[in-house]
Amino acid sequence: MKITNYKVILIGLLLSICLWIFEAYLHTYIFNLQSNFLNNLFFPPLHELWMRVIVVVILISFSILSQKIINKLHLMHNNLQKIEEELRISYNRSKFYKDLFTHDVNNIFQILNTSAEIISNYNENPKKSINIWDYPEIIKQQIERGSKLISNVNMLFELEEFGSSFEKVDVQNFLNQAINYVKEAYFEEEILIQIDSTDIKAYVLANKFLVEVFENILINAIKYNKNPTTEVSIKISKICKGVDEFIKLEFKDNGIGISDEKKKLIFEKNNRSYKGTKGMGIGLSLVKSIIKTYKGYIWIENKVPDDYLKGSNFVLLLPKA
Repeated sequence: MKITNYKVILIGLLLSICLWIFEAYLHTYIFNLQSNFLNNLFFPPLHELWMRVIVVVILISFSILSQKIINKLHLMHNNLQKIEEELRISYNRSKFYKDLFTHDVNNIFQILNTSAEIISNYNENPKKSINIWDYPEIIKQQIERGSKLISNVNMLFELEEFGSSFEKVDVQNFLNQAINYVKEAYFEEEILIQIDSTDIKAYVLANKFLVEVFENILINAIKYNKNPTTEVSIKISKICKGVDEFIKLEFKDNGIGISDEKKKLIFEKNNRSYKGTKGMGIGLSLVKSIIKTYKGYIWIENKVPDDYLKGSNFVLLLPKA
């Protein structure tokens, strides 16, 4: 076994040297007062020399053996800590997925079941004054929601298990894809999205998952908004953080806002304080996980300082390519 820590061995060597000096001292000043200390130290009698050598060999051998045992125990301790951490992560992940599906899938099924019952009751008694023409669209939306949920779970699992490779991508291109998607998905909503890039050519090190980040942030602005028109202003700029260059994106919306105590919790997987019954449950957790793989940063500010009710500002820093 390779010895990587020599503390015990050094202690053994130090004790051996001390013992050697002590033996010379005893022989000079206790047992043979006429002998010379330096001679006893460097040229002891043969029987005394053999005794000292044997004791020193025993001490050093014991030190080496002790060091190997300590190193092995230390390695076992580190391995146990790694296993414990992996088990904790696996447990939290499985608990998160369990809670996610228990909440979101049950909610989808409940809405589908209610819609089916209303349509069934109408078929049994068509004379009832029930407008059932909206329910097929509701059912379609819930199916799409379930499909999106499964897609997000698979994506998050892939990120956590296998990581991802990066390439130079055009932020503006991915933003346009995300904007087109949310406008098609929420075609019944009044949505106004403006991009202020000041003609910056923004390229970052990312991958296809960056579109999911933009989509989730935009969807969040639409869902948690009580205004007739959802307004989102996206500002793109360049900043330096130490020696690193970043592309900074700010998504300012006119939604209901997020209180200060919830800003730090909103990206946590097990937090549901902000994820209402309409939420995907995993959206912002997925955003945080993707940004983390890019070695980027994400946080939330108030659109208007000191007044979170006026809307939120999602701030992203992505490494410049």
